[in-house]
Amino acid sequence: MLIAKNQSGELIEADYAIAGQLFSCPGCQRSLCLKKGQIKMPHFAHQSGTACGYFSENESQLHLEAKKCLNRILTQAGYQTQLEKVFPEIKQRADLWIQDAHGRQLAIEFQQSPISVDKLRQRTAGYLQLEIPVIWILGPNYFRQRWQERTIFKFADANDMIFTWAPLLDQLTVYSGFQKNDLSVLKMQQHQYSPATFFDIFLNGRHRTERRTQPILSKSNLRRDLQQMQQQLTLKRFSSEITRLVYERKHTSPVSAPWLVHGGNQAGLKVSNWHWRLAMLLALETGCGLGRLSRNAFIKEFSSETYFYERSCESRFSQQAVVNFLRELSAAGYIYLKNAYILVRSLPPWPDNYQQKLALLR
Repeated sequence: MLIAKNQSGELIEADYAIAGQLFSCPGCQRSLCLKKGQIKMPHFAHQSGTACGYFSENESQLHLEAKKCLNRILTQAGYQTQLEKVFPEIKQRADLWIQDAHGRQLAIEFQQSPISVDKLRQRTAGYLQLEIPVIWILGPNYFRQRWQERTIFKFADANDMIFTWAPLLDQLTVYSGFQKNDLSVLKMQQHQYSPATFFDIFLNGRHRTERRTQPILSKSNLRRDLQQMQQQLTLKRFSSEITRLVYERKHTSPVSAPWLVHGGNQAGLKVSNWHWRLAMLLALETGCGLGRLSRNAFIKEFSSETYFYERSCESRFSQQAVVNFLRELSAAGYIYLKNAYILVRSLPPWPDNYQQKLALLR
């Protein structure tokens, strides 16, 4: 930790603290040791065995240097800043707190070590309780390795963006516009800023993700997608629930599903695109006899964590994905969309078998 209270109760940075004086934790109020050596940067630490709910003793030198560097840059840019600001109402402290000339606040958390989604949710909810937005900035330990969708959507903010910062390059990168089909790696947009420019854009709400049209898969890729589906069925890696629903609806096989279940480009799914789209199609078929389906209930079911990776904050990302699929069916004339319900008009027919389905693609 970089900040402590001195004997007068004032906050002081470790850089300016004098050895031999008494220091205490701004969070738990217990005694701290000042550590100034030749290798590690100056910092404070709790006495051995002390439990503090505000500060971690496991922050790396990179973590300490990163928040100190950000603090210096944003102070020079004209922001009011406070390192390791404690919020006693929620028993949390932010790596860095900033406020602009208009009084807009932001809590900044620099994340270099692993953290659970439950802990992320808890800390994000705490800031939300105080009506202070929070941004989680990922350090090199995260972006040096290949991005995993689970990690991306765990850290994504309410606008479905994630942020990384490379202190040596003085560069903050924003990733957004995530897309993924079942035959390719995750694709995303990438924008790079200096930290001062980024926070000016962020606090003013000026960053916008470019709209991407959903690419249409070629016939050869559609065949590959179908072959992958067939292989999973042969190896018995297919969802037993999906298989059960297919046979309940009197269809011959899951791989005989209409071509519209293929070619999806939705990121953030725990399952394949065709699995998710087929599950929704089967739900619409099942609801045909009911006359109409509750739109909200349908969206809630297929945007849930059964299908999508867990998020640390509220976002309409998964709900919008379901809405987009329904609009796709509506545009094709298969369903009618009303404010409160879905009316199934006539869903696409299923081919009798795998070969017949392939023939439809020619």
